Amino acid sequence: SRSVQNLTGLVYDVLDHQKLIEGRLSLQLRPCNIGNVIEEIHKNYQFESLKKGLDFQLMCEEVLSTQEYLMDPLRLSQILTNLVINAIKYTDKGSIIMEACLISKAPGGYLEVTVSDTGVGIDEESLSQINTGKYQHGPVISGRYGSYGLGLSIVKQLVHLLGGKFKATSTIGVGSRFKVSLPIEPAENHHLDLPKVHPEKTLPSLSEQKVIVQLDDDISSLELFSHLIRSGQIKLIQFTRFDQMLEGLDRFRPHVVVSDLMLNEKHYTRELRMAIENRKISCPVIVVSAQEVEQSRNISPYAFQKPFDPGLLLDQIYTILGEKQYQKPIFKSIYDNYDFDTVKIERALTLLESEFLSLIPKLRELPASNSLDSWQLISHKLITHLRSLQMEKIEKIMARTDCIPNESTLGYLIDSLYYSLCAIRLEKWINSRD
Repeated sequence: SRSVQNLTGLVYDVLDHQKLIEGRLSLQLRPCNIGNVIEEIHKNYQFESLKKGLDFQLMCEEVLSTQEYLMDPLRLSQILTNLVINAIKYTDKGSIIMEACLISKAPGGYLEVTVSDTGVGIDEESLSQINTGKYQHGPVISGRYGSYGLGLSIVKQLVHLLGGKFKATSTIGVGSRFKVSLPIEPAENHHLDLPKVHPEKTLPSLSEQKVIVQLDDDISSLELFSHLIRSGQIKLIQFTRFDQMLEGLDRFRPHVVVSDLMLNEKHYTRELRMAIENRKISCPVIVVSAQEVEQSRNISPYAFQKPFDPGLLLDQIYTILGEKQYQKPIFKSIYDNYDFDTVKIERALTLLESEFLSLIPKLRELPASNSLDSWQLISHKLITHLRSLQMEKIEKIMARTDCIPNESTLGYLIDSLYYSLCAIRLEKWINSRD
């Protein structure tokens, strides 16, 4: 059925969203009849449109069906399907029009596809957030894209991965128009200029297995989280009801609880706060909800607003789980040195992140190279940062420059830097919000 197909698509979107965040989603470019891909989407969603009394029109330039172009048909279909589903879902009367054409038929041209509707529309502030990528939960965005906003996020990231551009325009009560422009070349040229994919982020190892309890009734959040927490060092227990979660605490003894505040249309803010205050929940709690971060922080200092960056949530989880194993950096001196100037602090944290990332491969090479000069150079670069971040434990290790540490100590140093990188990324996010 169509509902099963849509749910399957949602699960794939959830998994692909995490791969995009981590830079692990690869493109499968091949000769493709783009016209056929677009016509198939139009055919698949004609019935959905007719059920709502909508006129779903397609205008596709003929050359897209008579010539093959180098493209990833799955990702193109994913982009356009998400836009069409949103248009149908939030248009009660009128029409939906999907138009596809080539801006230039010469090599180096663009495929341009627009999906227009006569739906509810989006206000100017929310529209600006959509186009800049600064998603915030509000009555229009949450109403149009759901509490998770995953479909639109997938669209924007896939368009970027394909080297293209995305633009939304809208008028409240009149409708919306979403335009996707993708670089395109005839298949015989076999060349497409695509942005490089970022390497997968590495996280610190944990000395023992940890337990995380998640409370959420949203299938997309549960699927995303189960994919996100795929380390053998972490056991994930998921609940959809608050009372069941409380009953499971004594049995599973979690190290972290990740909880939504709205379950089955009911707010559980008061219940969660009382459970924390009464020590029924004795471990740290990360609140992941649709409400503003500042409101959620009245319950817990760890809070994320949907839709959130899964990578940052993972950073938060590991900084909590590893706090007894590793030394957490303290950023006070950076804030003091730059007089709490957010732009300068962002620059300083980015440079620090870059420095740590550049030194990790060099630490990995030390056992093979056995170069004391390399070790002394690394130590010289790191020790100033460690002192500034008040990381005395690692500073003492780095201060011994007369010999190269053994592999076990080097492994701990590398994991400590990965742990610090989690904290740095989180601090950059916090600084950008202030």
